[in-house]
Amino acid sequence: MTQRALADAVGSTRETVARALSALREAGAIATQRHRIVLNDPEALAAEANRVAGHDQTLSGRAAGA
Repeated sequence: MTQRALADAVGSTRETVARALSALREAGAIATQRHRIVLNDPEALAAEANRVAGHDQTLSGRAAGA
């Protein structure tokens, strides 16, 4: 899947997708290969998705402070 196709699928721009993928690569959550995204750390990816969505959760799945 290209960055443009991914951007179109999620209603974003290619530039925004490129920045997000770069940040996730730097964090070690994913690796990218030609037209592929490899999940290196699914828990880290889920934690980042929750953080961005405003659902600050720990990796164990419990809400922070709960």
